Amino acid sequence: SSLTAVSIHGMGKTDNWRIWTGGLNKELKFLVEACLIEAGFWIESTPPKYKGKSPRNFINLAEKYGVQLELPEDLVKVMFRNGIEFTGPKQGNEPALNDLGEHFVQAAGALFSSTYQGDSCRDPNKQEKSM
Repeated sequence: SSLTAVSIHGMGKTDNWRIWTGGLNKELKFLVEACLIEAGFWIESTPPKYKGKSPRNFINLAEKYGVQLELPEDLVKVMFRNGIEFTGPKQGNEPALNDLGEHFVQAAGALFSSTYQGDSCRDPNKQEKSM
């Protein structure tokens, strides 16, 4: 069994740029939010739907529960070099992240890096890139 879990989902056409957070692991949720805010993303901790509060939600089956991130369709589309259909990529046409997409992945995953220092979400081994 896993200690914690993090999932990333599409929220659909509910908003243009806000990333909503949910899940029962409040401490991890706060830390992920802090990393994304530090990276310049707009976070909303009270999603209108898909709150991840059910103990039966797969992210909450982990020992210490989990966190889910809900991304709006417009934000997802601008994270890829050639855009992406919200329903998924066409066969043989794998999507490639652009700088914004890479920045999101780095920020969302900063807590799980072996170099995480606990005081900043930035990886000290990587030079900072501007968005």
